[in-house]
Amino acid sequence: MLEFTIVALAVLWAVVLLQGSVLIELLRQVAHLRESIPQKGAAKLPDEGLPIGSSAPALGRFRTVAGSPIAVEPTASYLVVVYSAECATCREVAREVGVLDLDIGAPVVHVVRGASESAVATFIREFKLPERETVADIDGALADAFRITTTPTAVVVGSGKVLGQGIVNAAREAVAFYGLTQGNAAQGSGRVQEVAA
Repeated sequence: MLEFTIVALAVLWAVVLLQGSVLIELLRQVAHLRESIPQKGAAKLPDEGLPIGSSAPALGRFRTVAGSPIAVEPTASYLVVVYSAECATCREVAREVGVLDLDIGAPVVHVVRGASESAVATFIREFKLPERETVADIDGALADAFRITTTPTAVVVGSGKVLGQGIVNAAREAVAFYGLTQGNAAQGSGRVQEVAA
């Protein structure tokens, strides 16, 4: 009985030491991740998106789900949000789509990419994206025109130029993004990575 107790205690201490070393390594990894994430801003991938200040693609050649061309005044400011029908974070942003349309007070163009027409149609229907402002980007032409491959990404355009862009994790971040590029930081939470100076 005494031998069994000694063996059990030795095994128990080995498990405790193993768990302690795993915990220390986990804490080191978390500290490393925190250092690599910017304090402000959504992620901005270095080789993605049009350069800030460059001309935005003409939207008139793209058709909305309602069948009409995207109608945005050439001098207007507007927000483009690119989603993927297969993206979990995109689903969260799309779930709050009313926040975008109400809080920004400017046109919002929703671009939904997907592996198939049915996946894109289901996404648009499920989240009730406005048909007159939504593009089913099955072939990726509109997202490609903005050089966007990572979703969800928001791009702010003003007077035909790209003013800011970045990955957003919530609709409120897209609102903040738009507000900051328009010089109205009070609208947003400050989670924008790259904005025109």
